[in-house]
Amino acid sequence: MGQVYEMKPKKTKKPVRPKNIVIILLAVYLVYTLSAQYIAISKSRTEEARIQAQIEQMKKENEKLKDEIERMQSDEYIEKIARERLGLIKSGEIMFVDVNHGEQDSDN
Repeated sequence: MGQVYEMKPKKTKKPVRPKNIVIILLAVYLVYTLSAQYIAISKSRTEEARIQAQIEQMKKENEKLKDEIERMQSDEYIEKIARERLGLIKSGEIMFVDVNHGEQDSDN
């Protein structure tokens, strides 16, 4: 005789419950919110690093300017500027002016 086959009933789909929908929507919202927060924190850290580097650069520049101010207030620097720019001389010195210097430049 022939074999007897048992027919299984088709699986019926379970109805989607509102509770499950709320849980899924809540999970999606949490993932979205956490991702947005992670991106914001990452951008903030990058900006902080850039600003820290800028602060360090400004500190170095500030130190250079302080050194330059200190150097400019020295007697040697003031004397140098007085001689070079103002043409001043110390008492007892003789100033020599090269009158041929201008002619040599125009010949070349």
